[in-house]
Amino acid sequence: MDHECHPVWREYNFGRIQAGDDVEEVIARTNPKSVDRKGHRVELYYGKGVAAVAYDGKLVLAYAGSCCWARVFFDEMTDAQSVDYLGRRLSDPERFGIVPVYR
Repeated sequence: MDHECHPVWREYNFGRIQAGDDVEEVIARTNPKSVDRKGHRVELYYGKGVAAVAYDGKLVLAYAGSCCWARVFFDEMTDAQSVDYLGRRLSDPERFGIVPVYR
């Protein structure tokens, strides 16, 4: 992941940022490349395959990936949030696409 991902992946991978953390504090700490605010949802994009999602001010999902793999650092989305953000239910095995998913 060092070669393919933004360095912030380490913060998520080693649990220094976790589900439930305040999204505004995470934004201040990590300086995402872009922050998209869509109602109750905030999407953080770091570039080079790393992203995080918050609902109602708290992080619920963080992941990294490429065309060949996905690494889910944490995923505490509700079914409704999953459908809203990913367009798929929690039970859908292709929720993150058809690539191998590592947790």
